[in-house]
Amino acid sequence: WWAGQQQQHHSRAARREARHGAKWQHKRFFRAALAGDSRIHIRAWFPRGSFSPTPQLVMHAAEEDEDIGYRQATPRERQFGYGGPSRRSAGGGRAVALPLSQLHVMAAQRQLPLLLENVDKVDLSGIVSAWTEILEACKEQAPVLLRHWDTGVGPLLRLAVALPRNTWLRSPSEPWVQNVHTPDAQEVLRSADIEDLEDYDEGPELGAEALPFLEALVQHLLCKYPVSGMIARGFTWSDGAGGVLRQRPGREVVLCSGIGLQICLRFVRLYGALALGEEKPLALAKDLLSPNLTKKMVRNLVAGDADFPPLTPVEMPDDVRHTQPVSVTLASPLAALRIAQVAALG
Repeated sequence: WWAGQQQQHHSRAARREARHGAKWQHKRFFRAALAGDSRIHIRAWFPRGSFSPTPQLVMHAAEEDEDIGYRQATPRERQFGYGGPSRRSAGGGRAVALPLSQLHVMAAQRQLPLLLENVDKVDLSGIVSAWTEILEACKEQAPVLLRHWDTGVGPLLRLAVALPRNTWLRSPSEPWVQNVHTPDAQEVLRSADIEDLEDYDEGPELGAEALPFLEALVQHLLCKYPVSGMIARGFTWSDGAGGVLRQRPGREVVLCSGIGLQICLRFVRLYGALALGEEKPLALAKDLLSPNLTKKMVRNLVAGDADFPPLTPVEMPDDVRHTQPVSVTLASPLAALRIAQVAALG
């Protein structure tokens, strides 16, 4: 009898451990549903014993009923996200080389599932392919965009998710960096080194020198007509409420929350639609933002120059109860819409 009780106890413990393990895996990995019962897994892969500045993003499909085993994460992997499974699924995979630092790959792993939460018919391979194409063009023409998350890598990921490749007017491989006319443009380009991405400092207050290059690239890809800089806040704004990824002191990324990302995606889609000029601004704003907007509200929103907004004044959280200043909320694209509404109502 005692042996039977012990066996039942160990069986219950094994089932409980398996359930907790599956729950932990679900939190650690992003699995986008595809047609049927297949899934897509996205993981960053680094060669063992190396700290490569060009990691690879591994994508592969796996069947729902397949038994996939994962090894326990190390403390450093838990800090940045799970580094790789003990074995791959039988579905195979395709490695995509990205000219990114390890910190930015891990930030993309955290933000991409949140960006895709309300996207219908997710073409994950198309999104990653478009993002990779943009990053490769930045590597060739403006490596400064690969140095910082808030003014380069992150906004380009939002662009690839919100605006499919077939909606772009031009290819990112065409010349576009000559459209940057800031006095220090050439000096900034000379100072950016693609081989030293891991050595640059990173933080929410850094990267302002990359904004003119981001503006030139976005306008090259999307714009048939100029679009207000207030709507362009959707590319760069962050509420700073999505947690912090820290590689070392002085190299940290403050992430945007899921709600903040969904707000920004609406304005990025509006930016792309206005840039093409295929419909009236009022109809586009009602469809993408709110059906209660009036013509005067939309006119106030789209008024102004096409310069990209300055950096969001996000602070580095010092504890879990940290609250971002009011200036962060006022710098959001939603705040710009509210100001346009109040101005229209007098």
